[in-house]
Amino acid sequence: MDNNEINKLKNEKLKLIKKSFSMLVIVSLCLVTSAYTFFYEEKESVSINVGVSNGIQISVDGETWKTNINKNDILEYGYTGNTNQIPVEMNAVSSAGEVELSTGFMKMFKSLLEIDSSVDNGYRIESQRSVESAGNSGDFVAFDLFVLSNENTAVYLSNTSDVVSNDNSCAKDALRVAFLYQGASENVNDALILKGAESYYDENQNTNIIWEPNSIDDDGYYAVNQDIYDYESVDYKSNGEEFTFIEPSLKTPELNILNGTDKTLFNLEKGINKIRIYAWLEGKDSDCSLNMSVSDIMYNIKITKYVEE
Repeated sequence: MDNNEINKLKNEKLKLIKKSFSMLVIVSLCLVTSAYTFFYEEKESVSINVGVSNGIQISVDGETWKTNINKNDILEYGYTGNTNQIPVEMNAVSSAGEVELSTGFMKMFKSLLEIDSSVDNGYRIESQRSVESAGNSGDFVAFDLFVLSNENTAVYLSNTSDVVSNDNSCAKDALRVAFLYQGASENVNDALILKGAESYYDENQNTNIIWEPNSIDDDGYYAVNQDIYDYESVDYKSNGEEFTFIEPSLKTPELNILNGTDKTLFNLEKGINKIRIYAWLEGKDSDCSLNMSVSDIMYNIKITKYVEE
């Protein structure tokens, strides 16, 4: 092989190497771009729409009044110091509806199952208090809603209210919503700090309403009421002191089909009424597993008052 042939072969190899390197760079850039796009993708996984009718108005700051608010209003325009939380993804939690007096928060417990051959049903339950904070982190929805009324009046959960999930599993059956009536004031600054709701199981209470949308039966369920540690080896089907039996105040069938009547919530006072709303996946409900997580949930909450025709 002469020098010309050798040089020609070298040039062809060099071109091939350059072409391969160029393709590698292009592929690498595609991968980086793809990863970058995925990382910054915003997923509208939990949607909130709250509307009112018949002369009442709502607000997230106690000053700007509307007839409808959404997720953006709740997260962006709440009052200073609020703890409005709407997570990107809902995780299984459990609540017996106990209200913490110092904060007005309803106690929520993130729970999970672990294999444990020492318990009857083969799984132990562990739980830990999950406390809300402002923003899109956390395991459940919680936010303050202010309702303006020009008179003392009863309000209702309209029969157009529903909770829709794109998840076709049993998770949709575990969806829950609670309305905590914290009180009322004529003064906005006083209204912001109200925290008068009682625990769900307190005798004669009417300030804590638990709604079970997509209800499939008339049975209640046992909800977690405290932290449960791994060394306690509590059977996940146990009904011991770690749990409280809950019979939801309101039950409606899936998509509110055949639900032709409004459901009573509570009485508003004249002035600015504060309601804290919770929405969660009730993990201890026997309809579902405690280890679930769900996205793509839409809450449509409509509140109305009775108007004589």
